[in-house]
Amino acid sequence: MRNIYKALLPMILAIGIVGGIFIGKYVADIQLSPEEQKLRTILGLIREQYVDEIDIDSLMEKSIPDMLASLDPHSAYIPKSELTMTNNELESSFGGVGVSFQVINDTVTVVEVVSEGPAEKVGMPAGSDSDSQRQEPDRSGNNIGGCLFHPAGQGGNKSEA
Repeated sequence: MRNIYKALLPMILAIGIVGGIFIGKYVADIQLSPEEQKLRTILGLIREQYVDEIDIDSLMEKSIPDMLASLDPHSAYIPKSELTMTNNELESSFGGVGVSFQVINDTVTVVEVVSEGPAEKVGMPAGSDSDSQRQEPDRSGNNIGGCLFHPAGQGGNKSEA
C-alpha cells in the first residue's frame, strides 16, 4: 500500500503542475482586451515566424515612441536608460537671463523680457537681436551676440551690459 502512494505521488504532482500551467495561461489570456491580445499575437508571430531573429525588446523600444507620438505632441516615452538623466534635468534649478527668444532668419531675436529678470535689469528691450547686441565669441568660439546668448552656466551669475 505504501509503495502505491510512492508511485502515485509524483504522477499526481506532475498532473497538478501541468494543469496549473494551462489554467494560468487561460486566465492570463482572458484578462487581455482584444487590442492587447492583437499586440501579443503580432509579437508572437514575429518571434516565431519572422525570417530573421528579432530582439523583441528592441522592437518595442523603437515602436513605443511612435505610438505615443501619434497621440499628441506632449506625450513621450522615456526609455529606462534615459530616465535618471531626464529626472535630474527636471529636478535641477533653472537659470537664465530672463528672456524668451526666437530664431528668425538665422538671427536670435528677443520676443519677451521677463519682468525683474537679469535682461531687464541691464536694459535689454524686447525686439533685441544678436546683431544689435555686443558682439563677442561664445564658449565655443561662435559670435552669437553678447550676454543674452551665453545660456550655459549656473543661475545667479551677474549680467553685464
